Amino acid sequence: MGEYIEYQNDLSVSEEYIESNIDFEHFRIALIQAKQKLSPRQREIFELNKEQDIPVADIATRLSINEQVVRNQLSAALKTIRTELQNHAFLLSIFLLNL
Repeated sequence: MGEYIEYQNDLSVSEEYIESNIDFEHFRIALIQAKQKLSPRQREIFELNKEQDIPVADIATRLSINEQVVRNQLSAALKTIRTELQNHAFLLSIFLLNL
């Protein structure tokens, strides 16, 4: 009986792991598609800031633009990303908080 319970627990953990991987894969694909809806400049700024963790001031220097322009472009990009990923709100919040 103990072995059966352990087997069921292992099976449950495996199913949860598979489901979470599938959920993350859907999120990853949705994020790629959402980023394609951004302008090239917005996508570049979003990726630099959120994926490479580069501060706004450094992005402005790197791109030779004003910091406020970076903030405006990032804000517009985040608005689009949030709209596109509203079905993945939980994973999006984790993604944005952990970057």
